[in-house]
Amino acid sequence: MAVLSNLDGADILMKKMERERIHPDIRTLGTLMDLHAKSKFVEIPHVQKILRYKERKNVRGNLVFWNCALHCAARAGNTPLAERIVKEMFQDGIWPDVKTYNSLINAYAKTSMVQSPKSDIGRVMEILSLMKTKYETRPNVISYTVAISACAKAGDVKTAQICLQEMEEMGLKPDAKAFNTFLDVCARQEPPNTAEMIKIMIMMENSGISPDYVTASIVAKLLDAEHCDERDLGEMRGMLEAYGLELVIADNIENNRNKTNNKLE
Repeated sequence: MAVLSNLDGADILMKKMERERIHPDIRTLGTLMDLHAKSKFVEIPHVQKILRYKERKNVRGNLVFWNCALHCAARAGNTPLAERIVKEMFQDGIWPDVKTYNSLINAYAKTSMVQSPKSDIGRVMEILSLMKTKYETRPNVISYTVAISACAKAGDVKTAQICLQEMEEMGLKPDAKAFNTFLDVCARQEPPNTAEMIKIMIMMENSGISPDYVTASIVAKLLDAEHCDERDLGEMRGMLEAYGLELVIADNIENNRNKTNNKLE
């Protein structure tokens, strides 16, 4: 007998409620939306079905429900749906919080940014600006880290630098994830912006944050990159050696060689 997932079980209960003419309230819909948000794969048609049901039954949403719905849209990189959800929140009389806007930014970070990277990054920066002005919601470290992640997708080092500068102006201290995300932005450049990467690694040290496995992995990927500054690469490797991370680079080199050999076989 097949074991039902929590999501399958919830859908069955929803159908049973409908048959018995029991109308789900916002807590029920919120629980169902939360299950979708935490599922392995977000199925947007199911999310939209819940939204349509809420609208059809004229159920007033709450912050938890809308944030779960927005998280679903963000995970799927569905920016039109994410923007629509925020608009409907306001129509519902619900004031978004920092988690709401972080999810909205994350929706842009999850897109491929192939068609309109400049406009997408422009919208990300607009959201950060509106948070501080119109919406009176202070961005946090996560807000800027996700924004930098969007910059990485778009290969936009300049805007990523602006994000770090704004964090400093607001008294926000970037964490390891924020620094590593910025390093990834620089590593994706053609050619890799190794000079800027060295500056970021020095900033990490000055902030009391040690390079970690992720830092070393990003640097290791540059070993096979074309037109990479060997002197800068050597300096970064030396900085990582001081933290005992040279083994991580060696492992990445070996893994890359194995992948190359497998392709040739």
